[in-house]
Amino acid sequence: MRNVGADFSFYKLRPDGRILVGGAIWKSYEYPFATTEAVVLQFAGGDLPLPKPLRERQAVEYPHAGYGHYFFTVDPEEIANLDTSIPAAWARTGRTFEVWDENDGTLSLVCRFWSDPSYAPKSSHAYSPYTHECETLKAGSVWRFERDAFFLRMPEGTPGARTCAGGSRPLYRAYNNGITGAPNHRYTPDVALLDGMVAQGWAFEGEVQTKVFACVPVI
Repeated sequence: MRNVGADFSFYKLRPDGRILVGGAIWKSYEYPFATTEAVVLQFAGGDLPLPKPLRERQAVEYPHAGYGHYFFTVDPEEIANLDTSIPAAWARTGRTFEVWDENDGTLSLVCRFWSDPSYAPKSSHAYSPYTHECETLKAGSVWRFERDAFFLRMPEGTPGARTCAGGSRPLYRAYNNGITGAPNHRYTPDVALLDGMVAQGWAFEGEVQTKVFACVPVI
């Protein structure tokens, strides 16, 4: 009668969640006639996320009570300065989202501007993933170009109903219509938060049907 068995001597959990197992499989038809074969098996796992091909950063949101607007940054030094500023003009909302810190040729570079004294005594920041808009703002006198900040993926599909491809999730943008004395945008992956801002008099800026403005990494 044929017998088949296995003895496993080690296993290793890889960073991407796959499980590597090593050992031996033995076969016999009648003792003591048996053969043994060393094996290494790899299982898909599934509890850990797959490796991400592009480096990412976390965007941290801050409101400013005096200005009545929202700001976010992905710069670790800037985040540290805001978290420790005295007096504490800025305080985290606790909301964050991921952005890409490098490009594989399919993403859009986001430029960042500061309003300088254009809306004094208040000020604001503006971000744009559109090349033509960045060049227009650079050529104007209202906004001062600060830096190229990070990368976003633009939504895909039928105009007006575009959405995010696999491996990314929607980012929504609300515009304050200048009601606080300076133009300001709030960015969020939470559509319920977007709807709440619209209820306060803000306007969403994105696809007409899906409301998607851009796409960010899945956490």
